[in-house]
Amino acid sequence: MTTVWPGPNRGFLVLRGVLLLALGIICLVWPSITLGAIVILFAVLCFADAINQVFSMMARESAAQRIWQLLILVFDVAAGVVALVWPDITILALVLVVGVWAVIIGIVECVIAYQLRGAAPGTGWLAVAGGLAIVAGILLLAWPDRGAYTLAVLFGILLVLRGVMWLALAAGIGGVSRAVHP
Repeated sequence: MTTVWPGPNRGFLVLRGVLLLALGIICLVWPSITLGAIVILFAVLCFADAINQVFSMMARESAAQRIWQLLILVFDVAAGVVALVWPDITILALVLVVGVWAVIIGIVECVIAYQLRGAAPGTGWLAVAGGLAIVAGILLLAWPDRGAYTLAVLFGILLVLRGVMWLALAAGIGGVSRAVHP
C-alpha cells in the first residue's frame, strides 16, 4: 500500500531551524545570562512546534499517520504550559522537564524517521536529531544536580544540532509530496 506524504512546509522548517540555531548559540555564548530566558523561550519553542504539528496532522490521510504528531503536540503543549505557569520553578525542575521532553520527542522523532524512511531525503537527519535528543535528555535526567550551567550548555548544543537538522531536512524535502511504502 502506498500513501502520500505531503511533506511539511519548507518555509516553516527553515524558520524553525534558524530559531533553534539562534537559541542554541545564545545558550552556548551566555549560559549564565540565559537561564531566565530559557523558560520563556522553551515555552515559545514548544508552542511553535505544537502549531506545526496541527498543520502536519491536517495533511495526514489516516488516524494512524496523525497519532505521532498528536503525541508530539500533547507533550509540546504540556511542557510549554508548565514553563509559563510556574516561572519561579527551580532549575532542578526545569532540568527534569527538559530532560523528559528531550527523551520523549527523541523517541517519537526516531519512530517518525523510521516510518518515513525512503519517503523523503533527509529523514536520516530526523533520526539523528531524535537520537541526540534522547542522549541529551538521559544525561540531564541522570545528573540533574550538575546545575543550571550544564543545562544551558547541553540545551544549547541540542538546539544547535536540531537547528542544523531542520535546515538540512528543509533543503532535502522542499515541500514536495513523496510516496511512502510501509
